[in-house]
Amino acid sequence: PDIDARHPPGRSPMYAAAETGYPPAVKFLLARGAEADARAVNGTTALCMAAKIGSVESVEALLAHGARVDIRTNDGLSPLLYVSGAAGPHFLIPPDGAYTEIFQMLAAHGARLDDKTPAGETPLFLAAMDGRADLVQTLLDLKQDPNAPNQENQTALFVAARGGHAKVVAQLLAHQADHTATTALGETPLFIAASGGHFETVKTLLDHGASLTATTSAGETALSIAEKHGHRPIVTLLRRRATRPADTAPPSLSMDAPASTRPKS
Repeated sequence: PDIDARHPPGRSPMYAAAETGYPPAVKFLLARGAEADARAVNGTTALCMAAKIGSVESVEALLAHGARVDIRTNDGLSPLLYVSGAAGPHFLIPPDGAYTEIFQMLAAHGARLDDKTPAGETPLFLAAMDGRADLVQTLLDLKQDPNAPNQENQTALFVAARGGHAKVVAQLLAHQADHTATTALGETPLFIAASGGHFETVKTLLDHGASLTATTSAGETALSIAEKHGHRPIVTLLRRRATRPADTAPPSLSMDAPASTRPKS
């Protein structure tokens, strides 16, 4: 039988093994001559799928058998963009650090660190959007620009704030991400986080100096949008910060915390 034969919906056994995250099957097929660059009808390769699910063993085996890091899907995505989060989350949760390890392997095999999606999204943008904090830190350490915009003029900080990824937001701000940037509608990262009800993200942005008074083109502020959506802990936080003297540093054990999580005195 043809080891590379395609089965509906156009997937070879190699592609299926990589997609389901079963390294022994990937290695078995490679040892018997299966094509390392097996592709589905949408142009996605086995390497893309192994990267997406965070299978370090599968990626390592595919690269050792000559899988190419520069092949793009029909949508213009590379394996490096897949491991950064271009295809979104997967139901298989990889071990901590797996995405970073795969990213480094792909880079060592020639993947371009300045790669972008057709929409202008960098690996850092994608990792921030998906909340991949370990990979975000690696990319920042590699001097990736936290303020590089996509085609909609949004940066990694916007998508991290929208997803409520407070740790990633803190990482980006520590590397000079611009919290004063706005969307075409005048929305700041703080406004977006407040709108989504992301308390810790809102607090992180405030701790780094995000403006409480910034106004959108519709005349809304972070406080007004939090009130509109009924995010009461955020409303309380924003009101408290609005009355805090400008030279008062955020407390280490914050009274900003929602009442339900604040330590009892």
